[in-house]
Amino acid sequence: MVAPTGVQAVYLHLPFCRQICPFCSFSVRKKNTRQEASYLAALAQEFALWEQLWNLDLTQVQSLYLGGGTPSALEPEQQRQLFAWLQQILPHWPVEVSLECNPEDVTPAMA
Repeated sequence: MVAPTGVQAVYLHLPFCRQICPFCSFSVRKKNTRQEASYLAALAQEFALWEQLWNLDLTQVQSLYLGGGTPSALEPEQQRQLFAWLQQILPHWPVEVSLECNPEDVTPAMA
């Protein structure tokens, strides 16, 4: 296995949706706040393991894509925790962030 160097973009898969669309072929789960909290904790643990294994250099990350599912369906507190963690691991914060969302999820609380 070759360690990646000069990582410029990061994709995080957040597989939760309020409903599962019949045409969707992505790996998704129906929204469940408890499962989402466990998933976010596991995501941080897994990312730490990948950093150790590959000695990732995240200093060149310029773009972050949060997809899945529908990351905007996370509870506002979960979103805050997620972005606090991302700010810790990405040395050149802020970076460009793309977030998949449904219009009904976009509220002033997301700001």
